[in-house]
Amino acid sequence: MMRCLREVNVDNNTVGWYQSTFVGSYQTLEIVETFMSYQESIKRCVCVVYDPQGAAQGAFGLKVLKLKEKFLQLFKEGKCNATTLNQEGVTSKDIFVELPITVNNSSLVSAMFQVLETDQRADRRQTDRLAFVEPDLLERNLEFMMDSVDEYHGKIYQVSQYHRMSARHELQHQQWLQKRRQENAARRAAGDDPLTEEDPNYAPLTEPSRMESFLIANQTTNFSEKVAVAGGQTLQKLGVMESLY
Repeated sequence: MMRCLREVNVDNNTVGWYQSTFVGSYQTLEIVETFMSYQESIKRCVCVVYDPQGAAQGAFGLKVLKLKEKFLQLFKEGKCNATTLNQEGVTSKDIFVELPITVNNSSLVSAMFQVLETDQRADRRQTDRLAFVEPDLLERNLEFMMDSVDEYHGKIYQVSQYHRMSARHELQHQQWLQKRRQENAARRAAGDDPLTEEDPNYAPLTEPSRMESFLIANQTTNFSEKVAVAGGQTLQKLGVMESLY
């Protein structure tokens, strides 16, 4: 495809990729990893996300995303643990940045809109524009939001488990170290060489990554905003319908 465009002198520079999303669920680990793979060849790559469900409801269904530079560097270095993120001041809002996008219609489309425009008043046959948001779409947003909240609670449980196991592991190490020091004190009193105080079986536990928790938090916020917008539009349409009838 790109070769064919190049042969007919059409702009064929790749700046990223596009993908569709279902009810706005695009902030996942897969999209971050795809950004990293594109980043090796395209330094300023972007992702165009299209939401067909949102477009069907009259919303602008396109978004252009890229990773923020600070988060990109931390993810590349594998430093997405809580300690590093807190030190760098990175939060869940510092992963993606949404770029402005402008869609221009062709001259033929603009001419068609001019022909379709009418100065007539809206009648009862045109009140379908005031139809409420589809209950199925609102229900799916609520279901996805609740699922995201459950996943976030699961991540919180994993972090709490890590801290408990880390504290128990450190306590066992301190007990072993105290015992070894007492043994070395006795050996020094007896004139023997002390033993090493490095525990060969001790290794600090790996801190779980916070990136998935950040992505889930962003998804939950996205679903809740969609529910709020849908509820606001429904209330506005109710007000218009009351004025008509």
